[in-house]
Amino acid sequence: MPPTKGTTRRDKLDMMARRARGEKLATIAAAHGVTVQTVRYHLTRESAPRVLAPCGTLAAHKRHRRRGEQPCLPCLDALNAARRQKRAAA
Repeated sequence: MPPTKGTTRRDKLDMMARRARGEKLATIAAAHGVTVQTVRYHLTRESAPRVLAPCGTLAAHKRHRRRGEQPCLPCLDALNAARRQKRAAA
């Protein structure tokens, strides 16, 4: 579930503090005017930061392209390997 518009960094920090004090998700959601799923989303995203895939993987190649960067050689190799594997499976 994507983040709710209007949920600020301060709101997220307050959600984390309330949860640390032992408040229930429903209580936190009611205090912020959002759903329990939204609170769960923000608590999960804040407590478990994303780990980016290292260069040399297909995910890293996609990240380069999404950022408008020229993919590095290991990422191009990963793309070519994925394409070869896809062609071999067909």
